[in-house]
Amino acid sequence: MNCIILCGGLGLRLRSVVSNVPKVMAPINGKPFLEYLINYIRKFDVGEIILSVGYKANTIKNYFGSSVLYAEESTPLGTAGAIFLCKNFLKVESSEFLLINGDTFFAIDIEELLKRHRETNANISLALARVKDTQRYARVLIDKNNKIIRIERGLEGAGLITGGIFIFKKEMLEFFPEKGSLEEDVIAKFINGTTYGFPFNDYFVDIGIEKDYRECMTYLPKY
Repeated sequence: MNCIILCGGLGLRLRSVVSNVPKVMAPINGKPFLEYLINYIRKFDVGEIILSVGYKANTIKNYFGSSVLYAEESTPLGTAGAIFLCKNFLKVESSEFLLINGDTFFAIDIEELLKRHRETNANISLALARVKDTQRYARVLIDKNNKIIRIERGLEGAGLITGGIFIFKKEMLEFFPEKGSLEEDVIAKFINGTTYGFPFNDYFVDIGIEKDYRECMTYLPKY
């Protein structure tokens, strides 16, 4: 199973503290955030890692060199378009691919997520994180069988959110637009009984805001 990591975000909310590098390269105790993420992924049975890059792509490419593959967008394509751009890198023999947001770290057992994905014959599987307040994110509602019922924004209080780790059947790529949003143009259209969300209680961080970025400097090196 190949892994795509989305690394093209502008990181505007973090620009006040991380201004000279892409958000995924934000320094954590002397190493970029993305390095911690890649090192964690490689603990599992994951094949080639493909970085979907855009903003300040050369900063990422110069650091990781030939240790990973790169799909570079010349103009912003949105998250769905950035994934579509990677399709030619995915191995023919693999029936699934792993997708990870490059600005989140969710310390789940990826092999367990893959097992659940296959057991349910899901088209799309989301690893769900539990947070104290979902207002900053989109809250994911699931039924007793872990099928996603709906995804809602702006809800206060505790709940489940997308943890930035997904598994897709590779055949789903035919439904990805060349430019567009993963959540709105793909996932929202397939909440139809074959899209599942599986809760995990592991450490989760999204470095999109300064508070969480600074806090993860304490926790992330443990992984």
